[in-house]
Amino acid sequence: MSSAPGIFYAYARHTTTDWAWRYLITFESRTVADEWWRAVTDSVEGGYQRFKGVSRLSAQWYTHDPNDGGNIMDTVNDDRCAAKFKTKVMFTLLYDRDGRIFSAAEGSDYTDYKSGDLFFIRSVMQPNLFWYLDTSSREILASTERRTKFKISAIDQKDGTVMIGKDIISMRVIIPHSHYSDCNHICAGDRSLVVGERSLATELRFREFVDGFALKFYGPGAPGAQGEVVTITRDLDGLGERWELVN
Repeated sequence: MSSAPGIFYAYARHTTTDWAWRYLITFESRTVADEWWRAVTDSVEGGYQRFKGVSRLSAQWYTHDPNDGGNIMDTVNDDRCAAKFKTKVMFTLLYDRDGRIFSAAEGSDYTDYKSGDLFFIRSVMQPNLFWYLDTSSREILASTERRTKFKISAIDQKDGTVMIGKDIISMRVIIPHSHYSDCNHICAGDRSLVVGERSLATELRFREFVDGFALKFYGPGAPGAQGEVVTITRDLDGLGERWELVN
């Protein structure tokens, strides 16, 4: 599922008690939520331990330990953590457990963009249209009948890290070892779709997936098309089909 352009919600609860310190977190967007979390984890990994007790269990569920100085609300008030998100994140303290009022957040089945995970890639406008790798031609094609899983990883980030827009990513195709394994350079039409390399001409940043990966595709009857199958080619002009990641 693509990141909605509007408000994104999450909950936070105390790690050791369900009595108090429960929050509804309102983010400007799903993208902001992931970038805020990267700032929190970077501060801890960089040696600042105040918020070491804050954990992300899913895109919409966090835990924290206010008794250890790590109240999740303070992440946006601390210059050594995520203060740059102060105007993009809002924490609302919920009633304690026995309160009779509860603010329910909108929930959705979001894809968690964790580095190293496997994803299908599908059309935003036509959700039954997926990428797949034709192992005979080594072309990436789009089809309503076949699909291939891709392992997408953020370069310089460990597996399990939530990917954000600025990350340069590598993309590997998960296909039987009897064909090609760990293929990182795949022919796509009359151009090469080269991902995960560091040169300016070929690097791919994760924001291209979050915003909608703009690629041209050629309809049935065009060169390279086979029935409902369409050849995908990198569109450097910013036009074309938009794609999203799903598990």
